Amino acid sequence: MLVTGTMTIKADGSVESYALDHAEKLPPEVGAVVQRSVPTWKFTLAKPAEAPLRESMSLRIVARAIDKDRATVRIAGASFGKNAGAPEEDLQPLNRTSPVYPRKAIDQRVSAAVYLMVKVSRDGKVADAMAEQVNLLTYTDPSERERLRKLFASSALTTARGWTWQVPSRGEHANDPYWLVRVPIKYKIFQGIRPGSMDPPYGQWEVYLPGERQAAPWASTDAAMPGAVDTVADDRVQPLIGEVRLLTPLGEG
Repeated sequence: MLVTGTMTIKADGSVESYALDHAEKLPPEVGAVVQRSVPTWKFTLAKPAEAPLRESMSLRIVARAIDKDRATVRIAGASFGKNAGAPEEDLQPLNRTSPVYPRKAIDQRVSAAVYLMVKVSRDGKVADAMAEQVNLLTYTDPSERERLRKLFASSALTTARGWTWQVPSRGEHANDPYWLVRVPIKYKIFQGIRPGSMDPPYGQWEVYLPGERQAAPWASTDAAMPGAVDTVADDRVQPLIGEVRLLTPLGEG
C-alpha cells in the first residue's frame, strides 16, 4: 500500500516530527513499522537550511506472508518533496489526457501502474519521456508479465509525449533549461471491491508485482535518484528537484 503524510526535517538532517494522512485508517502493523523506523532516519540536504524543512512524504509499505498466520511488513520505498508553492513557481500539467487501456490487458483483466519520468522543455512541451517502472497490480502468469509491462509502458508513453505543461515563471527554478517530473499512470479494472471504486480504499492492501527500475539516459544521476519511483501518489506529480535525500537504508520491519 501507499501511505502519505508530512515530515519536518531539522537543519542537521534528523527528523523533528512526522504525521501520516488518515492514520486511523491504517492497519496497526503499518503504523508500528513507521513509528519504529521514521524517527531514526537521517537526511542530507541539498543546501544549508536556516529553519526546519517541511516536506511531503510518501511511503511504499509491503507485506510478505511467512505462513498462513504471519507476515513481515516493511517500508520498501520512500520519497519526499516540498509542499506546493505558488502555481507560478511549480511545473503544472495543462492537458494531461488519459491513455488508451491496452486491449490485451483488458481481455486478461490486468491492472497496472506505470511510473514515467518526463522531461519538459521551456516551451512546455515534452522533450522526452520514459517508463522508469511498471508494476502489475493483478496476479498473472510469470511468463506473461514482461509482455504486459511493455504494453502498458507503450500506451503511457504514447499519450505522455502529447502532454503540455505550464512551466515556472518565477522562483528558484524559473530559469532552468528544462524540468524533470515523475508522473504515475494507473490502469485499473473494476475488481468488485466496492461500488463505484476501482482502487482499494486508503489503508488497504493491493497486489504488488514491481517491475525493474529503468534509468533515463538523458537524466543525470543526481536528478533521477530522489526517492523510490513507485511512491508517487496517483493524483500527484513529483518534480525531481531533490531538496532532501534519505541516507538511512530502508530495512525490514
